[in-house]
Amino acid sequence: IISLFCSSKNNLTVGSVDNNNIVPTYSAYGPVRDGRIKPDLVTLGSPNINTKDIDDYSGGGVGTSEATSNASGCAALIYERYKQIFNVWPKSTLVKGLLMNSTDDIENTGPDYRSGYGSINMYKTIQNLNSTNFIRGTISTGQTLSYTFPTSSSGITSKIMLIWQDLEATAGAAPALVRDLDLLVWNGTTIVGRPSILNPAIPANSAITGADHLNN
Repeated sequence: IISLFCSSKNNLTVGSVDNNNIVPTYSAYGPVRDGRIKPDLVTLGSPNINTKDIDDYSGGGVGTSEATSNASGCAALIYERYKQIFNVWPKSTLVKGLLMNSTDDIENTGPDYRSGYGSINMYKTIQNLNSTNFIRGTISTGQTLSYTFPTSSSGITSKIMLIWQDLEATAGAAPALVRDLDLLVWNGTTIVGRPSILNPAIPANSAITGADHLNN
């Protein structure tokens, strides 16, 4: 995960899946007005055991509210583990990136407008955190940054994500993206990787590769 930090808010939009990793009909999906991918990811929205006041527990409901509480708990565990390793708190962008890039792909291959970048997999998320599989940096307008890393073992696919905090756009702006960064994977000779993008005009289609001028 390549995480570039800019100043602004950083939101995580969460959808729901059932016990079979199927997105139910009650879980809202994108695209949003300017074509951005929402939700960012999904997680279990089926009944859970929740804490209650006065040292008690209760059976949870069903829905995206349950999924959001699950995602919040997962994020809290990332904050805790990061603090244990580095003795400082992580940036929210990195927490979001670790969750999104470590998901299990469901629905269409790659990101899609129903499940976002996939279903939360906390085992893989903590593995990526423990292995420090991320790079943090800053970038200025017009600047290009290059990072070198080894390729994966045979038969294992590398997942590379560029994520940053964007500025708030003017209300109603389309696209809403203010800081437009581009990710290219280069093998020293040619470009071998570009972001996975969706066509908001045909939201059911699977992702293709190309320049992403909508999502951060």
